[in-house]
Amino acid sequence: MFTMALCGYLASVYSIGEADNEEDKRYFIRKTQLMTVIAFIAGGLVFLAASVEEIPLAQWIFGNVVGTGAVLLATISLGVMAYAVSKEKTVLPRLLAGFQVTMILLAIGYRHFPDFVVMKDAPNLSLLKDQAPAATMNALGWALLLGSLFILPALYYLYYSFQHEAKDHSEAAA
Repeated sequence: MFTMALCGYLASVYSIGEADNEEDKRYFIRKTQLMTVIAFIAGGLVFLAASVEEIPLAQWIFGNVVGTGAVLLATISLGVMAYAVSKEKTVLPRLLAGFQVTMILLAIGYRHFPDFVVMKDAPNLSLLKDQAPAATMNALGWALLLGSLFILPALYYLYYSFQHEAKDHSEAAA
């Protein structure tokens, strides 16, 4: 739920800058405010679920300076975000939203780095020592490289066509 709430939050923040008119912009501002509350509640539920499962999540996050600092910075930036959104800014909220999610990931991941997946009753999976065989990594690298040669131009064209279409609609409405 927390991950979905964060994705909804990011989508609503980024949509403010894509709005063509003031009504749509106000709609996405309201959605951003709602998704901020939902993400905050979902984050609280994560701590509740961890407590029920006897996972010391609060200690992992707040038991070190980096985790505490990251959460503090993300929280402080919420105030700046609220101000920027209320003034109908578009770039600053996007930057702050990315910053906030980065701080959340830093707070969560710092304590266990390089462990990527923390298991309750099994060994953790590490980014540095638990990897696929070299042949698999090589094949994956080539597949990603070759795949990006086809996918990236198509994504660019898709983005370009939607931006071009949105401009045509706004000019026709004017």
